[in-house]
Amino acid sequence: MDEKEVIRRDYFIHRKSMRQIARERHHSRKTIRKAIYDPGVPVYTRSKPAPKVAIGRFQEVIQQWLQEDTQRPVKQRHTARRVFQRLREEYGYPGSERTVRRVVSALRGTIPDSHVPQIYAPADGGTFDFGEALVKLGGRETRVHLGCLRLDYSSHYFVCALPSERQEALFECHLRGFLYLGGAPGRMRYDNLKPAAGLHRASNRCHTRRPGGRENGLRSAGAGA
Repeated sequence: MDEKEVIRRDYFIHRKSMRQIARERHHSRKTIRKAIYDPGVPVYTRSKPAPKVAIGRFQEVIQQWLQEDTQRPVKQRHTARRVFQRLREEYGYPGSERTVRRVVSALRGTIPDSHVPQIYAPADGGTFDFGEALVKLGGRETRVHLGCLRLDYSSHYFVCALPSERQEALFECHLRGFLYLGGAPGRMRYDNLKPAAGLHRASNRCHTRRPGGRENGLRSAGAGA
């Protein structure tokens, strides 16, 4: 039983005087009085702060590692545990891993993410790629191909379902997309898209060749594209 609770029991239940309790419990009457008139749970307070491991000289090293991490792929960046291990092995750090984790967490919030801002001019460019989706056709689940065209400046986009990812489908999606968006950008980007090898451009016109040899031209978009 807690000593404070014993004192209070002696005083309130057994009706002992403060002098008697102090004599039996070997406490001063001031301590006995405080225990009697303070029914709260005792809270331990330090007379002075607990000593801390001097990690200040290691913080610059940690910050440098974390700064270098912003240029690395996510999977190659330091974890707090790896930082602790390197500090101990390379710098003889004597403290705990918990302290390192706390410092790493605090420092990560002060390091801005590295990025390159993307700025586009009106009608400057666009991107195209194929995708897939499962749709209901005639009551049956069918996989269809999607042509996805997007303008860089306005972020307006056009998506249509296609029977395949062959050149004919690629050209058809471009023609329909440029008509829907109101024009064509000055250039297009493709990510390893083999069917795009047959897409021709001449001067400020974007040509698409349909089966049968007939060409359909669409002039570049104005500033609103």
